[in-house]
Amino acid sequence: LLSRHKVAVGALSFVLLMTCGFLTFHIERSEYGSKVFPADSEVAMRESEIDTRLPGTEITLLRLQTFEPDEFHRAENLRRVEKIQREIESYGTKAATLSVVDVISDIHNAFVGKEGDTIPANDSLISQYLMLVDFDDLTKLVDEDYSEVLIWIFGKRKPEKRYMKDNEAIRAIAKQYSATNWEITVSGKD
Repeated sequence: LLSRHKVAVGALSFVLLMTCGFLTFHIERSEYGSKVFPADSEVAMRESEIDTRLPGTEITLLRLQTFEPDEFHRAENLRRVEKIQREIESYGTKAATLSVVDVISDIHNAFVGKEGDTIPANDSLISQYLMLVDFDDLTKLVDEDYSEVLIWIFGKRKPEKRYMKDNEAIRAIAKQYSATNWEITVSGKD
């Protein structure tokens, strides 16, 4: 039952993400964490729209960057992303996560038919799965050369101190499970 709930939350999050037409990958550092987008940007306006439709929803973005093309075509790295997502979900923030791993996992489960068998071991099979999806849909989750991936974290709005504490925990989780050469950026409030 819990597994179905996670799938439903993930699917809802994915539909919400795709419906809102987010732009990605411009993350700037600020003294209060990381500022994702300027207040007048299309993305900030879409976040405001989400807050209107789903009051109290807060979105945090975790960007993992490798600086090497095709690193997020590799099963080993996608398993790391998956581990980061599961750890964030179990951290206690009562958050749902969404990344390219969820897309690959859904496709793989559809073909293999086994729940829990998430990431194929074969890198070329991962590439084939990704070719089944329109890249315009993936741009919200991964960059064009697959050197950066975004993990979208959806949760309830919380006080500023708690939010920043959770962001530090998210950064620590990402650091623990990422490869040593990955750059980690966690979004913060504007």
